[in-house]
Amino acid sequence: MQRLLWICFCWIPYTMWGVSIEGYVKNAANQPLIDVEAYLEETTQLVKTDLNGFFRFEGLATGTYTLLVFAQDYNTHRQQLSLTSETVELTIVLEKLSRNLTTVEVSAESTLNGVRHLRGVEGVAIYAAKKSEVIQLDQLQANLATNNAREIYRSVAGLNVWENDGGGLQLAIGARGLDPNRTSNFNTRQNGFDISADALGYPESYYTPPAQALQRIEIVRGAASLQYGTQFGGLLNFKLKEGKLNDPFEFISENTVGAFGLFNSFNSVSGTKNKASYYAFYQRKQGDGWRPNSGFEQNTAYMDVHYQFTPALRMGVELTHMNYLAQQPGGLADFEFAQNPRQSKRERNWFKVNWNLAALHFDYDFSPKTHLNFRNFILYAERDALGELGPINRPDPLRARDLIVGQYRNFGSEGRLLHKYQLRNQIANFLIGYRYYQGYTRNRQGDAFANSDADFRFLNPSNLEQSDYEFPSRNIAFSPKICLMSERSGRLRLAFAMSTFALLQTAIINSGCFRAARSFLNAN
Repeated sequence: MQRLLWICFCWIPYTMWGVSIEGYVKNAANQPLIDVEAYLEETTQLVKTDLNGFFRFEGLATGTYTLLVFAQDYNTHRQQLSLTSETVELTIVLEKLSRNLTTVEVSAESTLNGVRHLRGVEGVAIYAAKKSEVIQLDQLQANLATNNAREIYRSVAGLNVWENDGGGLQLAIGARGLDPNRTSNFNTRQNGFDISADALGYPESYYTPPAQALQRIEIVRGAASLQYGTQFGGLLNFKLKEGKLNDPFEFISENTVGAFGLFNSFNSVSGTKNKASYYAFYQRKQGDGWRPNSGFEQNTAYMDVHYQFTPALRMGVELTHMNYLAQQPGGLADFEFAQNPRQSKRERNWFKVNWNLAALHFDYDFSPKTHLNFRNFILYAERDALGELGPINRPDPLRARDLIVGQYRNFGSEGRLLHKYQLRNQIANFLIGYRYYQGYTRNRQGDAFANSDADFRFLNPSNLEQSDYEFPSRNIAFSPKICLMSERSGRLRLAFAMSTFALLQTAIINSGCFRAARSFLNAN
């Protein structure tokens, strides 16, 4: 009788809960592999490994099962298992996928017009449950030589596009019904750092990277964009190309000739040698314009060098220079446009931009679960507007021209720490970051020479007729963020993000630093 009770006591739980298969998935270096898919053919069950590389199948009946383990960049593991009344414990080591293949060319037509969405966690940023678009430049059929915004951004819903010139010198886009002028309602960045005149006080963008040098364009709108700045339109980040892998040197030259004197020459070099990789380009663009007095000349140069000090530590340096000179034909009244839209009433108006950027960034991997990124950047730039600023419905009086000079001296530093961890059998991501930004803008306005050429000199530089202002600004921000994701059968079931951004985010204008020229004060 006692023997019968013992058999029943052992057999009933087994029939209720069944047996299990559990194990760990590692690589050749004995490191756990995260998010690896384990699949049972007979039951079609699919589970994923946690942060320790552990997986488990429960409630299985006795019998023979086929286990398959999939991981990106690794060979697929296949194993036959015979289950009895005991739990099967496994340790699976996946080998790196390496095969020598002959050359294969695959041609396909994109059905998404080169646009996708940012992943839930990408790099050291969390985009889960946020509205985002990524424009893949290599998948677009667009006129990249002239930065044609209508063609590049045509697949992003809700954008307004202005065209201020025929050469794509300045980008002018807006979202959510906001003014597109100089993209002032977007926080504009290049490789993750600010490139606008002053991100807080004067966020207008006079510099636009050449589309031929771009790998992709990232757009984030809505609440997610608040982690980058105060602009309501969102984030606009230009991601430039990097050094070509497995090739020490590559040279590309693209030259374009078009109507109205358009000439564009884009030349780039890139490569990877041992632990160093580099990418650099130079672009020369010029044209006469569709209307008289609308010619332009632009030069852009860029250099990016990365060095992998250790498998965990990587450092990069970026330098950018852009300058252009453009003549501005002026506007037209409605009846003048109806008479001849190509006419010009201004031949003494000019616009000049000199933009310089430098960035230094570090990436360090504490472990496969924890990644740290630091970036520091400097902007040293100037833009000058020269000409007759009177109403366009009046002829040019040929008097002394107005000259407006804007100087921008900005510095910023940002750091982000991303850590993956396990929370109740689910993979979660914790992100914490800081931002320090210090901007300085000086605007001066006064009379300039009355001639017609591009002479950007004040008549009285020590006693300006109009104004002389200084605008300092400072931004200190702290941002923790949590993203919890649970996946089953390859589908995202839950994405929750919680963020607290600005402990202090202010534009400070000190009365001691905000001043007008003495002549302006005396005159008013």
